[in-house]
Amino acid sequence: MPDRIGIYEWYWDETIRRWKKEGLPLNIDPAEHFGLDIVNLECDLTPRFPEEIIREEEETVIKRDNFGITARWWRWREGPPQFMDYAVKTYEDWEVLRERLRPDESRWSVDTAQRWRDMRRRGRYVCYFCWEPFEYTLRLVGMARQLTLMHTDPEWLGEMYDAGVDLAISQHEMLRKYEVDCDGAFVGGDIAYKAGPMFSPALYREILMPRHRRLFSYFRGNNMPVIYHTDGDIHQLIDLLLESGVTAIHPLEAKAGMDVRTLKPKYHGRLVFFGNIDVRAVSGTREDIDRELMAKIPIAMDGGGYVYCVDHSVASSVSLDNYLYLLQRVREIGLY
Repeated sequence: MPDRIGIYEWYWDETIRRWKKEGLPLNIDPAEHFGLDIVNLECDLTPRFPEEIIREEEETVIKRDNFGITARWWRWREGPPQFMDYAVKTYEDWEVLRERLRPDESRWSVDTAQRWRDMRRRGRYVCYFCWEPFEYTLRLVGMARQLTLMHTDPEWLGEMYDAGVDLAISQHEMLRKYEVDCDGAFVGGDIAYKAGPMFSPALYREILMPRHRRLFSYFRGNNMPVIYHTDGDIHQLIDLLLESGVTAIHPLEAKAGMDVRTLKPKYHGRLVFFGNIDVRAVSGTREDIDRELMAKIPIAMDGGGYVYCVDHSVASSVSLDNYLYLLQRVREIGLY
């Protein structure tokens, strides 16, 4: 039995900028400063297109990233971008792009490898981060085209899914040759939104599940439990994700109706749960914070299998004072 619950978090860049104005020391690693137990480190798994600023505007900037996505981004604040174009529009585009998805030592740096080792020596639970196939392919073709291809050309879609899995596995194999070991895998992919999955459970089982199984089986075969990130309401897919080899689910978005208090009794001993602490409460008063933590953590931590984090990322609506109080209370409530 553990002595306390684990602590994990993601922060918006805008949040860190706000906190620096409120007294957070400059030039610090938030994971180190706040004592997070779990950290993600990653290789460059993009097609490695050159980044390019296309046009700077007063409030926004239009740029093309390493995936070849052209999007309009806010310059001074966080928020979803306006996606304008993707690298792959036709099968011919895909044939050209997949040549860029070859494993290579240059996809990770010596500094990253050293940080990996240093984090493990300091007792952190270090995860190899990669995108799962749906999220990876989303960055190549966009949401609308991917969902259409699920029905019109699943064979082509499967090629893109397989290429993303191949690259993630190959890069990890390369790291292992250089004795860069990981404790777990953190696999990111938003396959749901507030009203449910982006596709039916039947389509998941037919198209995506075989690729999930291959990726997750590889990690578990290397003694790396799989932490799976997806936003949204995933009630319809939890059993399928468990069957695919998922060990833990993050972040249990409260805003989408996920509730660890009902999930924990059903999946106790079979799934680890991350999060579900509503960031809206963390943005409120200390009373709001206490109410949210006390309503969920004692149930979630019962018998083990729970890691604290908010139900998405720590937004800039959260003050530094609130966050420090939150961590203090988590460490008090989360003792066994």
